Amino acid sequence: MFKGFKPVAIAMLALAAGAAGATTIGFNDLSKKSFTNSYQEDGYSLTSASANMIATGSPKALETTGFTFASVSGQAFDLNSFDLDFFDADTLTLSYTFADGTTGTTTLNDKNSDHYKFDLDDLASFSLSGTVNAGTKRKPVIDAADFLVDTIKVADYVAPTAVPEPGSLALMLAGVAVLGTVARRRRA
Repeated sequence: MFKGFKPVAIAMLALAAGAAGATTIGFNDLSKKSFTNSYQEDGYSLTSASANMIATGSPKALETTGFTFASVSGQAFDLNSFDLDFFDADTLTLSYTFADGTTGTTTLNDKNSDHYKFDLDDLASFSLSGTVNAGTKRKPVIDAADFLVDTIKVADYVAPTAVPEPGSLALMLAGVAVLGTVARRRRA
């Protein structure tokens, strides 16, 4: 009676799920070297206007005083998490721009945490910059608010799908039942 229904139903569920492609930027393919303004990996770019970015350590991390992160194609993305070490910075500021143009800012100042999780969806870009508090004693050589970042985890943004209201769903099912009854009576 419902021959071929199961494969069609499975295909519809697979299409509806639309799993987002997760990407991890790990800097693991880098040798220790300096980048003057930009670095690209897996379709995303990191740019820094003020200072060089240095790949350092094992596993690789990016040492910088600040950067902007965006998709090379301009596609919106979700920021899931990143790992960082404050190094010389006292405070880090995460600034982000959503795909619709609205903006937001979060201050990160917990030096005891090295893994930050986020639920920021539909981003066009985000920036991370370090600051040193006034009066902070530093070694004479260190005058910048350097920090290390590693393992930036993002995912392709998938727009939420419309879910029908229960009343609409009931009306749709009633219509299908009526069509089935009419079809059955025509055969008889």
